[in-house]
Amino acid sequence: MIALPSSEREFWRHILTEMAYDVDGTRKGASLGRHKSIFHRTLHRHVREIRAREQLRIPRYWTWWHLLAIPFTWAMFPLSVFAYFQIFWAMHVLIYLHDSGRLVDFLGGSLTLPQFLTLVFPVFGAIPVALMAGNTLLWIIPWARQAQAEKKGPCFAQRHAELMKIARILVPLTLAVGTIGALFPLA
Repeated sequence: MIALPSSEREFWRHILTEMAYDVDGTRKGASLGRHKSIFHRTLHRHVREIRAREQLRIPRYWTWWHLLAIPFTWAMFPLSVFAYFQIFWAMHVLIYLHDSGRLVDFLGGSLTLPQFLTLVFPVFGAIPVALMAGNTLLWIIPWARQAQAEKKGPCFAQRHAELMKIARILVPLTLAVGTIGALFPLA
């Protein structure tokens, strides 16, 4: 196998040199068709070698257990949005006691600012919560945890830490904006 050049400049120099000279070092003819075919063969060979090298370097950590986590995560997403809305509606009813039976009035009609802040904006805060729930499901099942450890990919703690970075921003922002939406009286 040919050693790959280390930089892009060396890569193109290698390709152009291989196009212009035969194996024994003599200059090739000026046939454009031959140069094109040599160029394409050389380029495809280099691409195959680079892909092979990348596949060896980047471990594949996807397991079949992730197929179990996908529907669970999708199910947790609307449940998280609903939980946020329940929190905001409870805050609203605590402030405006006379609105306790007017949930249908709040949800009906055109979209108002309080509806947007308490119904639509929680979607952003529900994303990391649902992903963390799916990640936790994979950690709870011992066989899934073992399969993940064998793949030598990012572990549960690394994934959870990445999701926590996102959740530290989105969840408090969602709670703050939803609380502002709950402070508005119904029209």
